Amino acid sequence: HELNVPKTVEEGSENILLDCNFNYNESEADQLEVKWYFNQDPAPFCQWIAGRSDSKPQLIGSQFVDAVDLSYTSGQNNHTKYRALLLHKPTTTMSGTYTCKVSTLESEAVAQANMLVYS
Repeated sequence: HELNVPKTVEEGSENILLDCNFNYNESEADQLEVKWYFNQDPAPFCQWIAGRSDSKPQLIGSQFVDAVDLSYTSGQNNHTKYRALLLHKPTTTMSGTYTCKVSTLESEAVAQANMLVYS
């Protein structure tokens, strides 16, 4: 389980990729959930029920509403296709620690990375 995030990004840059690369057991595939957290906020700002084939990522709250491209896909199959977030024109308020948590009923994996947005 690995989170790839650029360490520094210029404010207003295009197409900043936050990639939550994970493996899973086939037996757990229909239980997969991916959640994204920012800094110490206990509530995720984005979640995706990867175990449901018709599910798409959902943003929670307003901070990332205009910044995340929810149609972006990167994974190789239905259970990983929305594993990454694509940010458009990040602002300095998006500097901080990003955490992606991949969980099933049986297990949980968490990865963190820091990104600095400078102007």
